[in-house]
Amino acid sequence: MEIKIGQLWSFKTERFQDNAVVIHHIEPFADDLISIHVTIINDVKVSESQAIGFGHFPFEQNSFKDSLNELIGTSDEGHETFKEGYKYWKNANGGVFTVSINEAIEMSIETNMNPDRVVEE
Repeated sequence: MEIKIGQLWSFKTERFQDNAVVIHHIEPFADDLISIHVTIINDVKVSESQAIGFGHFPFEQNSFKDSLNELIGTSDEGHETFKEGYKYWKNANGGVFTVSINEAIEMSIETNMNPDRVVEE
């Protein structure tokens, strides 16, 4: 499976069927890994009254590829929001998710909904 910047993919999920990912950037990462940087299309609904946006979401290539379902087309949606998040990630020497897209969204929702459970180093 070849992934390219600008591709819009659905991903394996039951809960987030209204969401897709658009690839904005691909680059080398630590230990010979490749990072895939995406935006989640459509805010992710976490309750009747709350949704979370994912303008920049970085993944390790293999975890990302294993999460994909179907190539939908191409898009540049979310690129401006992505650039801001990517810049912040890069300046902070951020990491990448090594779990599925679905699992990463679930983890992020849990952290967002329960910020008191986050342990800072």
